[in-house]
Amino acid sequence: YESGDHVAVFPTNDSELVNRLGEVLGMDLDVVISLNNLDALTHYLDITHPPRTNVLYELAQYASDPKDQENMRKMASSSPEGKALYQSWVLESCRNILAILEDMPSLKPPIDHLCELLPRLQARYYSIASSSKVHPNSIHICAVVVEYETKTGRVNKGVATNWMKNKLVNGHKSTVPMYIRKSQFRLPFKASNPVIMIGPGTGIAPFMGFIQERGWLKQQGA
Repeated sequence: YESGDHVAVFPTNDSELVNRLGEVLGMDLDVVISLNNLDALTHYLDITHPPRTNVLYELAQYASDPKDQENMRKMASSSPEGKALYQSWVLESCRNILAILEDMPSLKPPIDHLCELLPRLQARYYSIASSSKVHPNSIHICAVVVEYETKTGRVNKGVATNWMKNKLVNGHKSTVPMYIRKSQFRLPFKASNPVIMIGPGTGIAPFMGFIQERGWLKQQGA
């Protein structure tokens, strides 16, 4: 890697969230089920973000309470009332799929259909906060651990930041699947060129690598 590059981290969902989903759905999560191109709740599916309206529309059929069915279809519609309900009840309240299932007890979708509807868990990209000249065998990440309380009193946690925070360094299960994504964000080629560092939405992370690199170049007499 070079200073200014990004690292993509493939996180794993919080086991507490996964197990609670299994409980709410009445599903033994050790049972193997076959799905086309799909894997599992832990590694593959995004269970933390509020679901989109198309997911609510598809799931509405599994609500035994007609009122719940009506509300879910309304939230999936293009009516101003439906959009406002989706905005307040789902988005502003930060309800993920588990919160929706908990707050609508009549909603009992089969787990295989739910897995087909949920979006894929995406890699998280971080600006690398180290210089390969100084740290050739390691990559540093500078990130805020996301954890906040929602309007419904639940605690939502960032998938990747909490997963990495809880890693045991050099311990059991400390592997992190990742890859490097090259960037055009670079220091000037000439080490003698002065630089003013202004964050283009990246925060401090890439500049930590740049400062390390400039310090290293200075030690080399460059």
